[in-house]
Amino acid sequence: MSFQIPARYPLPCSPSLVCQDRFDLLEADAWDVPFWSILKKALSLKITDSHGLIDLLQTIDVTLRGCATTDHGFLQTFLRGMGEAAEGQFFNRVWPVLVEIALEMPSLFPEFSLPILSEQHDQVTLSRRQVACLVVHQFLCSLPSQPWPTDSSPDFRIWYSTDIRHPKAVAAYISSVFTYFGRLAGSSHGSDSPSLLSAEWPIIFRLRTLRVHKSAILHTLPMGSYHLDKPALLGIPDGACIVSANKNVGFGQSATQEEMHVGSTPESCPIVLLTPTLQDTQILVVQGAEAMTVVEGYGREARLLETSYKDSLHGVHPHTWQRRVMLFMDALEFDMYDSSEGVPDLLPGHTDRELLKAYNAFSSQ
Repeated sequence: MSFQIPARYPLPCSPSLVCQDRFDLLEADAWDVPFWSILKKALSLKITDSHGLIDLLQTIDVTLRGCATTDHGFLQTFLRGMGEAAEGQFFNRVWPVLVEIALEMPSLFPEFSLPILSEQHDQVTLSRRQVACLVVHQFLCSLPSQPWPTDSSPDFRIWYSTDIRHPKAVAAYISSVFTYFGRLAGSSHGSDSPSLLSAEWPIIFRLRTLRVHKSAILHTLPMGSYHLDKPALLGIPDGACIVSANKNVGFGQSATQEEMHVGSTPESCPIVLLTPTLQDTQILVVQGAEAMTVVEGYGREARLLETSYKDSLHGVHPHTWQRRVMLFMDALEFDMYDSSEGVPDLLPGHTDRELLKAYNAFSSQ
C-alpha cells in the first residue's frame, strides 16, 4: 500500500493541532487545548539567560510531544561558551525580535499550513520574513513531524543533545543559526546595522520532475573548463551550487556536503517541511537563500572557518544572494545492492538513472 502524502503541512498555529496543557500555563479546564495558545503563553514569559531558554525549549518539547525527546546538553554548552557579553546581547536585543517573528505566524501564514511540494504543486515561494518565521520555530522545536515517512528532523533538536556525533560540525551549524538571528535583529556588526529583512526578495523552493518520452531528441552540447576561485561562494552570483543530497533532503548531525551547505544556510532549512522523499525523476531547486557562515573541510575535519558574518562573507553584496541557486540531487545508495553481481554503479538502469537525475538538475537553469 502506497503512502498518500497530504497536500499541506500543518503549522503550530493550526487550530487542528491540540495537546494537553501539562504545565497549566493557561489554567484552563479543558483537557485538550490549541497548541498555539500554550506556545503564545510560553513565549510571553520573560527570558534573560540560557537557563530560561532551555526551560522554554523543554516546556515546548514535553507539551507538543508528550515527553522530553532531548536533554539540550550540547545547546546549553554552546550558550555558555558565547561569553557573558554575547549572551547578554542575545537575550536583550535578539531574543525579543525572535519572539515577535515567531508570533507573527498566523498573519504570515493565514491558511495555518504550508503547501507540500509535489508534481501537481511544484513550487513554493516565500518571503524572507515567512522563512525567518519558520526558522525561528525550527529553533524552538515547535513544529509537528512531517506527514510522510522520513528520517529528516523537522527542527533543530538533533543539534541540541549531549550525545552529538560530530561536535565541531554541529557547533558550526548552531553558530550559523545564531549569526542569522543576530542579522534578523540587526545586531551582527553593531547596533546600527539594518536587519537582514530590510533586503527583501522571494525565496523559491521548486520540485522539478523529469518526464522522459521515448520520442525525445538528444542534443549534443559543447563542454568547457571553468576555474572556480571562490569555492566558499559557489553558486553566486550567476552559477549554481550542486548539493549531493540524500533522498530525504535537509540538515544533519555530521558533515556531509549537503549537511554543510544547509547547516550554513538557515534560510534553506525549511526544505525539510516542504519536500517529501525525492523520487528517481526528481530534484529540488532552492533560490535566494543566503549563507551565514563558511564551513571548511569534510567529515571529522569540518569546522567553522569564521564566526563573523562580516569576515567570512565580506564583499558579497546582499542582493547577490537573490540569484544564488542550490541544486539538490541524490545518488543511489549502492550499499544496499549485492556487489557479487558486479559493480553496483553499472547495473542495468543505474547509470541511466544517475544521468537523468543530473540532466534534470543541470537543465533546470
